[in-house]
Amino acid sequence: MGTRNLAAAGDTDALAPLKIVFYGVAYRHRIDFESAGGHDPQRHLGRQKASVVDMVHRHRARLVAEVTDTRAETDVLLHRPGLSYLLRRLAVTEQIDAVAVDLETAALRTGEVTELQQALRTHGVQLWAPRLGPIDLSNPVHALYLRICF
Repeated sequence: MGTRNLAAAGDTDALAPLKIVFYGVAYRHRIDFESAGGHDPQRHLGRQKASVVDMVHRHRARLVAEVTDTRAETDVLLHRPGLSYLLRRLAVTEQIDAVAVDLETAALRTGEVTELQQALRTHGVQLWAPRLGPIDLSNPVHALYLRICF
């Protein structure tokens, strides 16, 4: 995790605020099925960001950037432009401590949460989620949640 221990995120009084990037993901196309209630990508991303911003404030962290992607059915996680930019430009500069994703509403497929966490970890950046805070796969609750949901 570089020089900062993100596991002690609640104890931010002695440290400068954690710098967090919001990463939002939505489906590419607007879907207008009456029974499904429709899917508007911009509104969907707005809901994701709202839950991430709430978590950032609770942890007394600071939201320093936001990166979003829209995904198609067949795209590959690490080829998405927003995530590629995040990994190439932001993560390698050590200007961020964590990336926050609203896992419950982001359009992520099975296995992509683990793939995303591994990609971020190679840059010393932690993955956060609104309900979990910093994701720790050694925590049985986090591991079970991710296994059930993703």
